[in-house]
Amino acid sequence: MSTVTDYDKCEQCGYNFGVYDFDCRTNERVFHCMRCGYSQSSEWITAEDGTRIGWQRKTLEGHGAVWATRPGTGISTFHGLHSAKEVEIASQKMRTAIANGELNLYSSYVTKWNPKLKRAELEAGSWCQEGEVFGAQPFDIDKFPFGTIGPEDDGEEIGQEKRNV
Repeated sequence: MSTVTDYDKCEQCGYNFGVYDFDCRTNERVFHCMRCGYSQSSEWITAEDGTRIGWQRKTLEGHGAVWATRPGTGISTFHGLHSAKEVEIASQKMRTAIANGELNLYSSYVTKWNPKLKRAELEAGSWCQEGEVFGAQPFDIDKFPFGTIGPEDDGEEIGQEKRNV
């Protein structure tokens, strides 16, 4: 099995670097916007015997997104948020996790979709790159706003002022 991962434009917010995954064997597709949380998928429906009987297509309106990075590891996780309540809960959890040192302040965020202005706004944490939103272009380590974080670092004392959470 092989897959292709690429960037694609988000239909909800226009962000040019949403993540698009395509499974070459099954032709299934998934798109996730790391800015606003919008997602689309097209997957096979299978019968109990495993026979493919059709396609299931889903579109989920984005209400926001979560990008969370553990201190010192550089390992991040992402997921979209699909209700105002999910945004509220994720924002509180993010603030608590950052305050407890469980997430890196400089590379973790929760966004909230503003439908009137048609943009994602920061609710908790910090954008991972300088600029209005994370990933204004594909990640470039030379443009990262501070030195590389090693396993011994926690991301707090790296030559920049602490940002408000």
